[in-house]
Amino acid sequence: MKLRYLFILLLYFSSIALSDKTDIVILKNGDKITGEVKLMQYALLTFKTDAMSTIEIKWEDIRFVRSKYSFRVERENGVYSFGIINTDTLNDELIVGLDPFIDKIRMDKVVLLIPVKKSFYDALTISTDAGFSYTRASNIIQFNFSGNGAYTTRLYQRKFNFTSIITTQRDTTNSQNHDYKFNFIQFLPKKWFLVSSVGAQKNTELGLDLRLYFAAGSGRDFIRTNSKVLNSALGLQVTREWSYGIAEPKNSLEGIFSVQYSRFRLTSPKLNWGTTFNAYPSLTTKDRIRFEFRTDLKWEIIKHLFWKLTFYDNYDNKSEGGTSSNNDYGVTISLGWSHN
Repeated sequence: MKLRYLFILLLYFSSIALSDKTDIVILKNGDKITGEVKLMQYALLTFKTDAMSTIEIKWEDIRFVRSKYSFRVERENGVYSFGIINTDTLNDELIVGLDPFIDKIRMDKVVLLIPVKKSFYDALTISTDAGFSYTRASNIIQFNFSGNGAYTTRLYQRKFNFTSIITTQRDTTNSQNHDYKFNFIQFLPKKWFLVSSVGAQKNTELGLDLRLYFAAGSGRDFIRTNSKVLNSALGLQVTREWSYGIAEPKNSLEGIFSVQYSRFRLTSPKLNWGTTFNAYPSLTTKDRIRFEFRTDLKWEIIKHLFWKLTFYDNYDNKSEGGTSSNNDYGVTISLGWSHN
């Protein structure tokens, strides 16, 4: 096994020396396109050309693809392979690697192609959005800003997510809801993964001035196809919380149960629906439990530009800080931009 990965690594570094765009895609209608394979996910192949800039091609419309670069290739059952890619058109299979170290995968079973990138920027995906609303009758102003970024390599992924919602109203204190999180994910065989997180939160509606936390756990992708993803994770989380009106911070240990579901529509306009549910039963405070729920609907206006509608709900049955509310929920709409 070590000899195999050494061979693939040598293939990759030797390919870096050749930087011209010589990857080839042949469509089922016979059209041939020369350029560079950038990525394949959600059944869309991102392909960079000189004549047409960067284009997206439906994976089901591709008859043949070949690249001189090394890729991480994942199939529906969670098994992944590494190597340069070619195509056996007679058997409709993707060939990964070179003889004698090759894998053959049915084209319709491939769900992800991630190149072993030569630069940080090439491997980075970014999405950010912002929204603003004003109601004259009640003099309420709301501003929301959120985004995420991911850097994916052969065996790891680093992700950063943030959300900020600020609401102001005459003769009342501003309401603030902030959530910043960094995730480190290690991919394992058979759809399993390890995840660790660090983050900070603030929610004035729940009386929370600041929460710092560190979490670790493991999870699994139960569904991963070109149109939907479902995964779940379990773990533990250590927190330190400062509440309004309470001088001393509180340390606690919580369990974590997380479920994420995403679904995609690839026809124009593209739609992306994602839902996350997290439960945090306390292991140090009797009968305390927290929930976080968020669902996002994104639809593309033009390439890289999208609208996003979000519903969120944060619940803490033992919130402190002088607030009588255990629940904070709302709806936001925003305009966003993405890069991948």
